[in-house]
Formats: sequence, C-alpha cells, structure tokens
Amino acid sequence: DRVNTVLDAGAARGAMVQWLSSPQEGSLYEIQATGIELSQLAIDSCPWPELVANEQLVQGSLDDMPFQDSSFDLVYTHEVLEHLPPILVVPVLKEMKRVSNGRIYGTISLRYSLHDDEDNPHIHLTVRPRRWWDDRFAELGCYPDLWLYGKVWDPKDMMAAYDGAWVFAYVCPEDLSSDEAFEALAHMRLSPPCGAPPYTAACQLFQHAHHYNTTF
Repeated sequence: DRVNTVLDAGAARGAMVQWLSSPQEGSLYEIQATGIELSQLAIDSCPWPELVANEQLVQGSLDDMPFQDSSFDLVYTHEVLEHLPPILVVPVLKEMKRVSNGRIYGTISLRYSLHDDEDNPHIHLTVRPRRWWDDRFAELGCYPDLWLYGKVWDPKDMMAAYDGAWVFAYVCPEDLSSDEAFEALAHMRLSPPCGAPPYTAACQLFQHAHHYNTTF
C-alpha cells in the first residue's frame, strides 16, 4: 500500500510537515502531511505560517487527538515518546494506533538526556529498553515491522541493528489481538527470527512484514 497521508505526532514547529509537503526530487506522488503539537508557543513560531493557516499544523495533546479513526496511512514521531510521563505512554500509543491506518514509525531515545538526573529525570521521563516499548505496542495488537527495518538497515545485519538502534516501526493489523502480537513477538525474539517451522499464524505475520511491499 502506498503512503499518501502522514501525521507527525509531536511536530514542534512543523519542519517535518513542511519537508513532507514539499515536492521531493524523484517522487511520483505528493504526500499530505499533518502535524500535531502540544506547545502553542512552538506553533506560533512556525516559520511556515501557511501550515497553520491550512490546519496542517494544529495544537493538541497526543492522548486526545482531534482526528477520526484511521485518518493517516502512517503516524510518525521523532524523539517524543521518551518525554512523556509513564502514565501517559499507553494512552498516547492507543491514540497513535487509532488515528493510523495500521503503520507507526519513529524514533525513541533509550537513554537519559545529558541534562537529566537519572534519579529524578525532568527531560526524558520514560527511559526504557526496546523490549519494554515492544511489549507496550504488543498490548495494543502491534508487532515490529521487519520489512521497514530491512529498508532502514542492511538486511544481513537487520536483527543486530534492531536490538540497539533507536528506530521503531510497527504494523497494527485491525484484527490482530494482543495475544497474537505477543506470540509473534516471542517468535521474533528467537534466533533466527520466528524460530524453526512449523510457523504459527502469528509468526507468519512477521514473514509477511519482512516482505511487505509498500511504496514510500
């Protein structure tokens, strides 16, 4: 499926929205990009006032977004989720899944800010390992998108990169249960991914994700 609509969740001053909305060299189609940002100060200082005027950059909270279900082919977030207090993580992830059409992509810092006191952080409030984030998404019926990881990294080194890098990508099928997502996640954590045959139905989803054919 082609990605036509993208939401930048935690868009700050709208730089990513502007970049996605601008014609890219070699691109065969345009992307309709929207951003949501909690800080009104950031929106007021947006260098591209047309984004605000066209409601491509809107003010709002990530745990209660003013969009209908399945509004965006892809929900993107960059270095935002680690800033959330732990109590808001699950509500925000639920909203990201709700407004997406089944695909979430972004980066999450896995370490404290240089300005943080680890015993009392005030910048990166939720610092957790990748396994913890995968579990939170699996609770919502989402599993890591191995196809996209294969695009981001060398497929030969994909699983090693998956263990350490800060890039996160998930597929959230509408009819996938939390139990099925956790089953698939358990198989993926084996080496090689999905373990040995016979594969379960949930594990086959990972095989499908590895070869997922999406045009960006």
